[in-house]
Amino acid sequence: RRSISVFITASTHANEAIIKALRLKPEQTRVIPNAVALADLPESRLSIRKSMLCEPATVVIGIVAVLEKRKGHQVFLEALSIVKNHYPSLMNRLKVWIIGDGPLASSLKVSTKSFGIDESIEFLGYRYDYLRLVSAMDISILSSVSDEDSPLATIEAMSLGIPIIASDFAGLSDQVVNNESGFLFPVGDSFALADALVELIENQEIRNSMGKAALARYHACYSIPQFVDNYMSLYLRDNQLEVRQNANQS
Repeated sequence: RRSISVFITASTHANEAIIKALRLKPEQTRVIPNAVALADLPESRLSIRKSMLCEPATVVIGIVAVLEKRKGHQVFLEALSIVKNHYPSLMNRLKVWIIGDGPLASSLKVSTKSFGIDESIEFLGYRYDYLRLVSAMDISILSSVSDEDSPLATIEAMSLGIPIIASDFAGLSDQVVNNESGFLFPVGDSFALADALVELIENQEIRNSMGKAALARYHACYSIPQFVDNYMSLYLRDNQLEVRQNANQS
């Protein structure tokens, strides 16, 4: 550890954890968020939705995540069942894409049937073209409940101008500006998630505004140029510090 100049984490949450675990001083750490490149997607949003048999007025909600307990798919399905029970007419306007594969695939499909929401949900499995599908969404969800840091799925959605509803913990709390680029809800709270879903499903103007804010936040914090700038700034800072220390010792 003595040979390490600085510890880098991808989120404030991870930064606080490593300071506590290794008993570091705050100046020994630095948060540099993850980043993704802008996707080159020549196909239009309307064309993609048409290929997926979605009407132009359909509100498409998607989640891109491995089908494991930590990603909170069950919380998402519970929220959708709450929407169905309290606002049944809204379900007729929805299409839900669950993108990804994993050990919970079978049990999640059973849950959709038991909740009576299976007609609105498509399990698309692993898709190499998942970014193409994300670009055609109206809302991106990540309802993680544990073992999360700074997920790329949310950053990718931001880069495509998609508003996000996410659990309020770990790096997700850094990524999403609540009530601006999306909504944050307490971990595991399916009722709060349902409220956020209804808000965005019913209001296209809010979706558009939040989508623009998400894209702006991507460029400001999570783009590749910003990522490179962050590391260059850190390198130059440490290099200048080392030069001053050597000068003081000579």
